Amino acid sequence: MLYGSEIWWPGPDKPAAKHVEGERPRVTHGLSYQLNKLRIALSSAMRACIPAWKTTPIPAMQREASIPPIEIILNNNRRRHALRLGTLPTGHPLVSRILNHKPLRDRGNGTAPTTLTEVTSLASGFPRPVLYAPTYADTPLALKPKDDAAKDVMEWLNSVEPNRTVVYTDGSKTLLDDKSRIGTGYGYVLYRNNKIVHAGCRPLDKAEVFDAEAEGAAHGLLRATQLFPQDPITVCLGNAAVLHGLQGKPPDSSQHAFLQFYKAANKHNHDVSTKWSPGHMNIPGNEMADTLAKKGAHAPIPKREPTRSYVKRILRRDTRRDLSAWWIRERPNSYKHLGLMASLKPTDVLMALGRQDLHLILAARTGHGDFADYHTRFNHPDANQNCSCGKRKTPVHPLFCRKAKRAYHPGR
Repeated sequence: MLYGSEIWWPGPDKPAAKHVEGERPRVTHGLSYQLNKLRIALSSAMRACIPAWKTTPIPAMQREASIPPIEIILNNNRRRHALRLGTLPTGHPLVSRILNHKPLRDRGNGTAPTTLTEVTSLASGFPRPVLYAPTYADTPLALKPKDDAAKDVMEWLNSVEPNRTVVYTDGSKTLLDDKSRIGTGYGYVLYRNNKIVHAGCRPLDKAEVFDAEAEGAAHGLLRATQLFPQDPITVCLGNAAVLHGLQGKPPDSSQHAFLQFYKAANKHNHDVSTKWSPGHMNIPGNEMADTLAKKGAHAPIPKREPTRSYVKRILRRDTRRDLSAWWIRERPNSYKHLGLMASLKPTDVLMALGRQDLHLILAARTGHGDFADYHTRFNHPDANQNCSCGKRKTPVHPLFCRKAKRAYHPGR
């Protein structure tokens, strides 16, 4: 249904075809007909997904089915496409078109913005990754339950040879003291013969915990190879995604840190290995690295380019903000006192209840169901406004109906 939307959907508006006083103003997209067709299809999908009456307000159905309005879906696809364009290698044909585009400044200079350049501007600023052939570890990473993995790490530490350097790394992301900024940092600590021989930490600007863990592993290994160039080294960390990247193809986010780790490991004169060491399991090295990472997150932050993970989180945040703003603006009156917000993920009620129970919840929330007030409002003279138990049908009546209790709890 949304095939090719990254190309034909320009966003809420688009650049005008003609200049106005040397500038190109924004105009409406002119796609109202296509949007109405998509809304009809989404409405049919929602009615098949949830047991709601035909007169149920569409915003309520969208909230309960966890299906956002079509504009939010299209904008989210556009952001995802922008992130994808930012990760293409420099040799890709689209990248050459992006890099060779000269923005239109004065009349006659440069070229007009295109769909490609408009989308690219949504997710720019992070380093473009280099394309590498996929590589695979000789021994695939097999993760155990955290309790079992922590026990294995403690047993392994008791058998580590005295000349082996064990590097623990961790990343942290925390709210800073002024409560208006989020700090990210990494920490690493070097153990040798169960004694700390070196430790370090540093903050990162516009980064995520994934990036901090990767930076910590790279800097921890680099420092270990400098201090102990002739000894074996094991890097222990608790992030499985980073561990996969250290053992195989470098991820697109913080790729330079993974390449730095590979280079240091290949240059080292002895064995370099990695090990999964789950966090918050009372492993002394992990706890020390976690403390250092939090300390690094609170340190003064030097300016640097954002990472891909950071930009991805910002784009997701923008989609969630759009959804929250739409819901606050469009939610039915019956929802305003419930304190329920719209979510991109399936709601707990949708996942846990069967269709019969789900219908009772949705009807009670929306007021659109087999209720006396509903039939009065829509002038249904032949409707039965009383339950078979004799009580008047209200949205909350099924919760107290003696017959409903008997059906749900036989024998009572």
